Amino acid sequence: MSNFFSEFKEADQQEWLKIVEKELKTSLEPYEISKDLYANPFIGNSGNSSLPNIKKNSVGWTVFQHIQGNTSTEVNTKTLEALEGGASGISLVIASEDFDFEVVFKGVILSYIQVRFYFSDDFFDSKTFFQNLKTYIEGKEAYFVFAGLTKDEAKLAGTFGKIEVVCKNEGILIENLSDVLREAENLVFSENVDVVISLPVKENFYLNIAQHKALKIIWSKIAEAYNLPQKQIFVISNLNFSHSDPNSQVIAATQQTASSVFGATNAVLVQDMPFDAEKYPESFAARITRNIQNVLWNESFLYRVNDPSKGSYFIDDLCQKMINEVWTLFIKDK
Repeated sequence: MSNFFSEFKEADQQEWLKIVEKELKTSLEPYEISKDLYANPFIGNSGNSSLPNIKKNSVGWTVFQHIQGNTSTEVNTKTLEALEGGASGISLVIASEDFDFEVVFKGVILSYIQVRFYFSDDFFDSKTFFQNLKTYIEGKEAYFVFAGLTKDEAKLAGTFGKIEVVCKNEGILIENLSDVLREAENLVFSENVDVVISLPVKENFYLNIAQHKALKIIWSKIAEAYNLPQKQIFVISNLNFSHSDPNSQVIAATQQTASSVFGATNAVLVQDMPFDAEKYPESFAARITRNIQNVLWNESFLYRVNDPSKGSYFIDDLCQKMINEVWTLFIKDK
């Protein structure tokens, strides 16, 4: 039997580009997808990208839910509701040292979840907080992340878990990625502190995938330079919205979460959608926000594929350009 495909003329990229240009009625030029970063959706296989595979240390990602309450009992109630509803991580807003851990974590198996403590700007005695935490977790297995800390608080928190460093959302993306990598490098390899990078999610689907992958790949190069390849980075994707309508936010959060997962994020953190409190109970907003990730996990099975964007010429090319730009700036400022 003859080769079926021999009946067809071999594809020619240049001819394809001419057809595309004719149909689109515009020249096929790269465009500025972010400040000083150009994307080329028509690159095809001419880029010959050889990006390494993005490997995950665990299955899926941590589904974080924001929890805030006026009392320890209220926080516990909301925490249990979130975990029963599918969350695998909770982000607790800390505004006071009066935090009764026995009450807050009653009925919670800490070894099965991630707990993120976010320290608000309100003044309180953080030394008392950490002393109480030390007493509570003695003999327990727990996975903590601490965010919003002062330098003194970070020194205390480093003995309990990971310290969150934040990639800026304003300004030039390449510079922001270089800056946060430098901060993480100093904490991990000079101060021996485990870190988490909080990465603001971009609304551009492809740019968001590329920034997550670029961050992971560059960090691997940094860790290898220190002969500590096991020091992998943990990334929390922090979703942001440019509009206030909750229904629009649900749509935006879905695509932002999906693109973050495609970029191999370790966790996704979404603020509860601002549904009208007079029309809906408080638990409604939390449930809808959480279920965005539950649907992507349990119905779309996004967790099953490792590095799903691998082989996309456009994303590989964009990611490689981003890596080159960030790396050049990173080593220049060393």
